[in-house]
Amino acid sequence: MSDDGEEVVTDEAHPKEATAEVETASTAAADTGEDAAESFLDLESELTNIDGDRVRGRAIDVERIPAETVPADYPVTITTPQALALTLELRTGEETRVYFEFEDGTPEDRLVRLLDRHGIEPERFADLYGESLLLTVEGSHHVPYVPPDGPEGSSLGVYGVGAGLGVNLLVFALAVAGLGNLLSVPVVIGWLLVNLVGLPIATYLDARHLLTHTDWEQGPGFWAALAALPGVNVVSSLVYLQTRRGSTEL
Repeated sequence: MSDDGEEVVTDEAHPKEATAEVETASTAAADTGEDAAESFLDLESELTNIDGDRVRGRAIDVERIPAETVPADYPVTITTPQALALTLELRTGEETRVYFEFEDGTPEDRLVRLLDRHGIEPERFADLYGESLLLTVEGSHHVPYVPPDGPEGSSLGVYGVGAGLGVNLLVFALAVAGLGNLLSVPVVIGWLLVNLVGLPIATYLDARHLLTHTDWEQGPGFWAALAALPGVNVVSSLVYLQTRRGSTEL
């Protein structure tokens, strides 16, 4: 009631209508937020489907299928009557299928090598469930990244590369500062052993390990050869370590 005797209507007189308006506004805001989130996910999905890209997928299902049901444009040719279809869930929530040759209960070499990289024996295939696999985008399909077969090198090789680089940098610093007798026989022999034996071997072993445990695809022999060139190996080792940082574990 106002001072003039007129009745003033407030929101309190219509509490249900006010509440409904608030709920409608909240729902609209939530819908807008969901739409915005979906737009980001849609764009992310597109960006993860560029040829040569690397994505990850979690193994969630597998089945044996007739080879003729494998998509004709799948990048890996299936020559066996049957194929293994492995379903993976991508980070975006989408699912994708990858295929392996399979015949008479025997998995192909490519699948064996993939399992080996994850520490799984073929007879314990079920252990692959839930594992995160590195995939390469090829056209409209995903293909598991499988490292080449061969010597696996050593995970300790990188420490040898670091030590060899450290020795060379130390010798260079001492030479510039004019400290120490760098031409003494023991120093020269030790320096030659580091540069002509230690650093090349360490580089090769580490590169082989990268080649078989990550998506690094460069030539171990190439980097080992550069590591055997005194002077050049200071720069090459720094570049090698930089390329190493860009690799992704399988």
